[in-house]
Amino acid sequence: MSGSAFSHERQEILEDFVNLETPCDAETISEAWSRHYSALSGSRGIFVVTDSIQEKKLPGNHDFGESGFLRCWMSSSRLLLIQNREGASEFRYSSPIFCDTNFASFCKAFQAGRSLGAHQAGFEAAVKFLLPLSKGVNIFPYLIENAENSNREKVHATIQAFAAFKLTLSESFSEMNRFTHDGSPYSAEQIADGCLKAMAGPDFKVLHTWMKRYYLWARIVLLKSTLVVFQRKEVTLERRYYALIKFLHEEMARLPQFETFVGYRFFTLSTREPFFQGVQQNARALDRTLSAMAWDLASLARTVRNASHSLGYWSLPAFPIPHFLIFDEPFVRLTDGLRLNGLIYDQVRQRTEQIPSVIALSVSKLLNSSCKEFIEPKARDDRSRRTLRDEQLEENLIAVEAELARELDSHKQSAS
Repeated sequence: MSGSAFSHERQEILEDFVNLETPCDAETISEAWSRHYSALSGSRGIFVVTDSIQEKKLPGNHDFGESGFLRCWMSSSRLLLIQNREGASEFRYSSPIFCDTNFASFCKAFQAGRSLGAHQAGFEAAVKFLLPLSKGVNIFPYLIENAENSNREKVHATIQAFAAFKLTLSESFSEMNRFTHDGSPYSAEQIADGCLKAMAGPDFKVLHTWMKRYYLWARIVLLKSTLVVFQRKEVTLERRYYALIKFLHEEMARLPQFETFVGYRFFTLSTREPFFQGVQQNARALDRTLSAMAWDLASLARTVRNASHSLGYWSLPAFPIPHFLIFDEPFVRLTDGLRLNGLIYDQVRQRTEQIPSVIALSVSKLLNSSCKEFIEPKARDDRSRRTLRDEQLEENLIAVEAELARELDSHKQSAS
């Protein structure tokens, strides 16, 4: 939204919604939307409200055994769908379910008859729950992470197994406890062939390029946050967060919303949060751990945004409400603290604004106190002037990520 009317009002809009005592009633949300009516032209909003009449029928939140977790990205199923009158779309919503790479791999192992060990019961319970909803289930994170995998045979086999899951009827699975072909005009192999062909096409390559950028953003924030924690052990939460925001302002000319929320949660919980437990100065595989964490965060951030401004690619209604199936308990515990009270989809400018339910107010307080200098008009205009585009941005992301990785490696060596 850089250079648009929205970019100048973005902070005020987010602050307005964040500072509401949420969840609140639909009228209060509508009033807040109306205060920014012109700036929200072309946008569509989904907000958690207290009104029972706004209850939506969603897959919701479910645990499958002790290893599988389905989570709606919104903090409640009472949701107000809102947009401007001009150019309004029909108020239809969907519940796309993005499965993690573990589920894709489990499908392949299950179809081959291999045991899933501790994940067996959770996987089978998840399959039984998802089959009636299978039309809206996808393995987009797996496709993105394996777009450049040279072992195309393995990728094809995994996609084929997932396709077999989608072709199976609930009744058949309940009776036979296996994937079956239930009358579709296409075979699982044909679907996998078509999927690999699409992955080689220009549209998917654009999505993959964007995903790599989300990965680099997540990795940069994780690397810098780790260095701040290692180098400033006695510093307060406020000073640590200030150091992160100052770095992003000065070096990146951007304050990526989702990633800075993650940084705040890292500084708040540190190794008490299972997702961050591997971030230790004496960890042998620290760089690999941070890389895996960055892919997880990138998948989460990208799929939320992909559900909004890639509607044509996924053929989704105008108000998608993302769900995630995750077979990773530490990661699910992290995401539980990042679920949303609001989403603003801007279809014109290809951007999504997120209003987390748990930590947004705390972050807002920091941004309006110790970090206030970075959200004032002068700082925002400064970032706007320095913001890089496309190839230059990617080159900068790669260079900064490499420099931070070297700095972290040097710090570890000097500390040992």
